Amino acid sequence: MTRIASGFTHAGGFLPRAQVRILYCLTAGLLLTGALSAWGAQPEHEKFKHDLETGQEYKRIMTLESLTRFSDPKVYGWMLHSLIYDPSHPVRRAAQRALAHVQDPQIFPALTAALQSPEKRVRLAGLEAFGLVRDPVGAAFILQDLQAHARDYEEVLVGLEALREFVYRTEPRPGFEAGLAPFLTYRPSWWLFTRHDQKKMAETAVAVLAIMARPESLSLLVPLWDRADAALKILLADAFANIGRQTPVPVLLRGLGERHADVVIHCLYALGHIQAFSSLDAIQALLKTETNPRVLMAGVNALIEIPDDENATVLLSLLSNEDASVRHWAVYALGQMQAQQAVPALIGKLNDASSLVRATAVMALAELKAASAQPQLLKLLSNRKEAEEVRLAAAKALMALGDKTGADVFWQELQRSDLTMDMRLQYALALGSCRLEAYRAPLVEDLLQTTDFTRTLVAALALGIMNDSQAVPVLLQTLDHGSAAVRRYAILGLEGFKRTEVLSALATLANEDYDPVVRILCAARLAASGYTEYRVLLWNALENQSEDIRSEALIALGRSADAQVLKQLKWYLRREPSVPVRETIWRILRAHENR
Repeated sequence: MTRIASGFTHAGGFLPRAQVRILYCLTAGLLLTGALSAWGAQPEHEKFKHDLETGQEYKRIMTLESLTRFSDPKVYGWMLHSLIYDPSHPVRRAAQRALAHVQDPQIFPALTAALQSPEKRVRLAGLEAFGLVRDPVGAAFILQDLQAHARDYEEVLVGLEALREFVYRTEPRPGFEAGLAPFLTYRPSWWLFTRHDQKKMAETAVAVLAIMARPESLSLLVPLWDRADAALKILLADAFANIGRQTPVPVLLRGLGERHADVVIHCLYALGHIQAFSSLDAIQALLKTETNPRVLMAGVNALIEIPDDENATVLLSLLSNEDASVRHWAVYALGQMQAQQAVPALIGKLNDASSLVRATAVMALAELKAASAQPQLLKLLSNRKEAEEVRLAAAKALMALGDKTGADVFWQELQRSDLTMDMRLQYALALGSCRLEAYRAPLVEDLLQTTDFTRTLVAALALGIMNDSQAVPVLLQTLDHGSAAVRRYAILGLEGFKRTEVLSALATLANEDYDPVVRILCAARLAASGYTEYRVLLWNALENQSEDIRSEALIALGRSADAQVLKQLKWYLRREPSVPVRETIWRILRAHENR
């Protein structure tokens, strides 16, 4: 055992004597599990060890990825050693990913030995590793270290961050919240600069409790509001929204009077999410006097969540707001609320100066099944100077109202030579969605002609939506198109086909395409076809920095969601920082609740 510990080297050479003692303890802990003897000195594993010690950076990363298929304490020790000592940040990240795959209690001897080390960086790595382990016991070990080193701000912060990572994946045992109480003592002072790390400790502890979303946390969080600054109040409001109880409503109502706009926005989001009916008067009053467009939009979203007859009156008053985004959200909300009394006002918004508002008004009228709006919708369709997205929305609205004029317009627009490729493909999607047999023959004729690829592609997309197998060869060929946007449309056209060659092509793109949205669409199609392992790609996309990509992944998950996926989405809702993305999750959950 001494030879194993003393001979373990890394890229920088042999380890110092103190680190050798640490590794000696780690190896002793591993030996206690009784597993090292089962491994012996197998050449393959010794090669892995050698690659981690002396290999180039990419080789060490690949080795760590390979080690994830083994379940053995010796391998866990190697992963932890790379996390602690490897000089390369990408390699340490690879070690993190490798440890995140471990769901074996045999890893605990190595990690607990790391936490007992006299060397700080070893303890920090142990905390980091514990945050990745998916076992409820892990949280208890992290809390023990925090209590033992409560005066070391750096170690406490690393431990709290590890807890945040931990609760992303695993539900801690009951009573865990009490262990975080010492880190919620932050008190800002006007006469003395508050330690930044102390403030950071409180923020991270609140984030941990927000993700857990247990009602028991409210006894710790509600008293913190009055001594919190704006940043901490935002986190608290999000925590109250995740927990979903009425207890913090009085605190959130006080938050509506804050000077900081973001605090008000997050309080509105929380009040809407927990459906605080007692807050309706305050929200309606705020919308009548507020001038900040962002606050107004947040208030509109809150009213969508809290139904009330008076809401429509408040929203109608916002239709004349000078900000187009506010008018857009008010129009959208009236449609979502099925506010029939708003139909005349919505017809009036078809002449709004903003094309976004006009398009939204068209969709809201379709939601309301407003037959009285048909003449105005036909007028929009006939206006060649109207924005293309508005005309497209009007044609779809007419189809929803039972007027086949929309399909005729789709076909006429496809004959134009001045349309952009994107608009052509949108019209093709819309025409295919009508599923009218009268257009099948001319579309097949366009499909079979060979002089104009754009005409062929447009016809293939429309026929694909109509589940016509003649379109499959063209759509498969289009999956190799240089434009990611075109590839996305081809994937939509193939949605109704479960042929082996189609699923194989989608699987290739799901794993290899450079465009994240293409990968998401392919993974969603495969998951809906029964290949549920591709949901992993969708969950991984939720780590992307782009809100649009996370929203696309969530929509894809929502299309094929079962009870387990819905449960995971509710859990993910607690950790999502973006209000628009959270809105996407709410719409998915509401849609499934209404089925």
